[in-house]
Amino acid sequence: MSSSINIILVETHTIIRNGLRHILTQHPDFSVVGDVNSDLALKTMWPKLSCDILILDVSLNKTSGFSTLDYVLKKQPQQHVLMLSTYPDSHYGKQSISSGAKGYLSKDCNCDELIEALQCIAKGKTYINARLTHPIHAFSTKTEILSSRESEVFKLIGEGRSNNGIAQFLNLSPKTVSTYRTRILEKLHLSSTADVIKYYLTNTPSLTRI
Repeated sequence: MSSSINIILVETHTIIRNGLRHILTQHPDFSVVGDVNSDLALKTMWPKLSCDILILDVSLNKTSGFSTLDYVLKKQPQQHVLMLSTYPDSHYGKQSISSGAKGYLSKDCNCDELIEALQCIAKGKTYINARLTHPIHAFSTKTEILSSRESEVFKLIGEGRSNNGIAQFLNLSPKTVSTYRTRILEKLHLSSTADVIKYYLTNTPSLTRI
């Protein structure tokens, strides 16, 4: 390529962020112009820099990466974003792309796959881990009616997490989580938390479950 692809890293964990920086700075195609560990730090840094691709952690400390993605794309709809998740989770992959990201990878991917994803996105294409392609399309379309946040809560309920656990993970109040839970039950025509868990386990491919 004639010029470097400018990257900003948004990753909660220092060791992972430093590892990503090391990998990318060793490659002639890429230049890491900034790295931060929070949504707030990104909002301060991002407008000041020329960024071709933003690598964004799905699970930031004090907010969901999807909230940050929404903020970024509202400010700059053409910004290319690659979402990263701790888990090889096809639901997050689907949610990432439907929310406007140009790519999705789990953090257990190898270096070659990371480079391939970034090169693909730099060309304006969409990249999803090949291992997730089938499960993403196989996921029940019934959940398509859920909003981005409702989808997050739905998944966490399906994993058996309590209201308080979900609230802490998503940085919401337990009352707000309870409201989302009620909406999910109504939209999916289910009557109890047990029904949500059963639906999740029955309709979600095993690859998506932690």
